[in-house]
Amino acid sequence: MEQVTLPKDEFIFVTCEPKYFDWYFDDRVMSSKVIYRNFHAVVPKVQSSRIQQKVNYWTEKIDTDRLKSKSTENTERPPNVIVLGIDSTSRLNFQRSMPKTIDILRKIGSHEMLGYTKVGENTWPNIVPLNTGYDTSEFSNVCYFSRQTKLDSCPFIWNEFSAANYLTAEIQDSPRRNSWNFEKTGFVEPPTDFYFRPFMLAVHMNAGFYPEHLDCIGYQTVEETIWQYIQTIAEFSQTQSTPIFIMSWLTELAHDSLNSLQFGDNSLSIILKNMFQNGVFNNTILIVTSDHGFRFGGVRETLAGYYEDKLPNLWIRLPQTVIQKFPQWETSLDINSRRLTSVYDVYKSFSHILNTYNNSSANFQKRSNFEERNYGTSLFKIIPSERSCENAGIPDSYCACHFPIRLPIDDVRLRRAAESALQELNSQIPLECYKLTLQGIKGGAILNEIKIGNSEDLIVEFITSPGDFVLEATVTRYSPSNYQGDGIFQVKQNIQRLSKFISEVNCISDQKLQLYCLCR
Repeated sequence: MEQVTLPKDEFIFVTCEPKYFDWYFDDRVMSSKVIYRNFHAVVPKVQSSRIQQKVNYWTEKIDTDRLKSKSTENTERPPNVIVLGIDSTSRLNFQRSMPKTIDILRKIGSHEMLGYTKVGENTWPNIVPLNTGYDTSEFSNVCYFSRQTKLDSCPFIWNEFSAANYLTAEIQDSPRRNSWNFEKTGFVEPPTDFYFRPFMLAVHMNAGFYPEHLDCIGYQTVEETIWQYIQTIAEFSQTQSTPIFIMSWLTELAHDSLNSLQFGDNSLSIILKNMFQNGVFNNTILIVTSDHGFRFGGVRETLAGYYEDKLPNLWIRLPQTVIQKFPQWETSLDINSRRLTSVYDVYKSFSHILNTYNNSSANFQKRSNFEERNYGTSLFKIIPSERSCENAGIPDSYCACHFPIRLPIDDVRLRRAAESALQELNSQIPLECYKLTLQGIKGGAILNEIKIGNSEDLIVEFITSPGDFVLEATVTRYSPSNYQGDGIFQVKQNIQRLSKFISEVNCISDQKLQLYCLCR
């Protein structure tokens, strides 16, 4: 009988060579006798002391509660929270590309949040509030002082779930474009009980040339590997009667192509179906979300693309265990699905869960003892119908409540707005880059009517020379009563680049300014 080796590690690299007939593998023909090579992520039989301590806590708590109540009625553990994030996915593109997944989400009772709006241009200003409740400037003041600052001491939401004796997991697919490592130091110590970065680093390094992007890990796609791993650790938490918080994020699936999201539909729908049938969702709050829509290319230059960029995907599903105990949560979700919401509300929902299911652990402090966040209302409470973008923490540039009123391309206000945007850009661009001039106007609109103080917000799309960059700027035009001329133009928020990168920018390191730099 063959000897069976039980893995002691969470991540395993397996290679197989022939035991018999190795003469068949002629060194002159084949450089290696390896007939199988693959990486595997599993839950080992022997757990870390931190994980075992949490499992023991819940085992003892459930036993104690049963003895006190002499029934199982009061022995329910708090719900799991599983976040499945997919980068660059608008609500409408999720509908176009993921019909099987949407069918499962609807069948299991999920709510699609129709008014969910991004709060920043790219991933970083959206994923920071999702995980901390802070905007990026507040986050920098609290713990992220420079790119060299490690993130270990930052107040991530998984730390608070961990203090409440939840198992925790942080899972991302891309080592290079990982949210916490791209142009940053990242974590020195594993931030959660299950941390997937070492696995993906090993996979990429084993490729031999450390690729920017990988489609597959062995016989599976990257997303299949990650979603199956999520299912594995969720099932482990279920068998151990220990709640788990999982924060996962896929960058590579949809980041670089509007059409590539569809390739994840079948595998995600299967995983969701399996977890539902296996009972994982019996006590799990499921969140399927994104940070923003597709931000580059021809589609983004259309009116539909303008809105899709601002309106990312968000679905939330409550289990029956939560609905029976708090029916108002389900009612609020249903109402809020047609209200204006943002990522700050998702964070406040995490806090709501923690406060509601406070298990009186000595390590856990109620959220009210933490510094208050400026924005957000729990999605399990009814959000006012008259809510504004400002109240939701959504800057004007990303607010989808303004309907643009198209202006003629030759409108002098559009040219002045583009010129003022370029003037601001050129004041920031270093000498290593060419200064930009206006090649032409592609389109523009008024975002709102004349306001008090004779001001109006304009949006203008234009092309630069050199570089042929397609840029979009939101500019406020002031027309004081005693002012002679076209008005005073002031750029609002960031200037967005809509055209894709054709080549890397190596002459400067500033990630933001690289968007507008053509190296000399």
